[in-house]
Amino acid sequence: MEEQKKLQTIESMVLEKSDKIREVAVESVRQNFDQWTKRAIIEVSQNKELREFIQASQDAKNQFFVKLAKAAQIGLQIGGTRPHVYFINMNGILRMDITKDGYAHACVHGIQGVLQNVPELIKVYEKDKFSINQAKGLYEYEFSPFGDRGKLLGYFMVLNYKDGHTEIPHIGYEKVVKIKNNFSNVNSPAWKKSEDEMLEKIAVKQLLKKPFAESEGLAMLMTSEDEIHEEQKQEIRIEKTISERAVSRLENASKSMPPIEIQGEIQEQKEEEPSKKLF
Repeated sequence: MEEQKKLQTIESMVLEKSDKIREVAVESVRQNFDQWTKRAIIEVSQNKELREFIQASQDAKNQFFVKLAKAAQIGLQIGGTRPHVYFINMNGILRMDITKDGYAHACVHGIQGVLQNVPELIKVYEKDKFSINQAKGLYEYEFSPFGDRGKLLGYFMVLNYKDGHTEIPHIGYEKVVKIKNNFSNVNSPAWKKSEDEMLEKIAVKQLLKKPFAESEGLAMLMTSEDEIHEEQKQEIRIEKTISERAVSRLENASKSMPPIEIQGEIQEQKEEEPSKKLF
């Protein structure tokens, strides 16, 4: 009975704000708004920790409604068999964790979505036959479905834009792993649950950078995703501040020292030109 009361409480909270959420929702959400709302209610209600956090204070309730509205405005589904977004309580702040399906979906159904259809992430292995003619928007991709395909080399997507042209971005597996090691919180529950899924999410984000940049709604989505890593950003800001202070101390100290002549020229480091190979 107590659990049922809590379910009704979450339901009443969402229904109370449903008109305002519907007003900002994209067309794909408005067309199935009742189902979209029910999935969100079930998803939150079944998560005991998240449910209790939202019910604990007015501030948490407000955060919840803001995130619901943002998901509706971008066209993301909460809950269901292939959810586009999860809500996470991180030290009293409600965050949106976007899935790889959510990123791809928003490129079509989000605000100013620029793609005709939801792109699929495709894996390429070392024994596959794969080539791209980017100028013509064409590619050749063959593989043996039942044999040994070798190690994973990378990923690609076919992006069919609404203006009629096609692009085929690709990214190597090693680059994805490098991004993971440099920027990801590998100790998070998501990484521990499925590393392959998280690597694919990194690949999707990289491959969809161009449609992200062309859409206001996707810029909102990226902001939401960045919020999840706020603690990591804070650590970086602290390190940067310490570094800046160290540089300042060195500059002050150098003013009292005699000038030092440096023999030879300092060569400016050039960026490495991109490889002609796909992976």
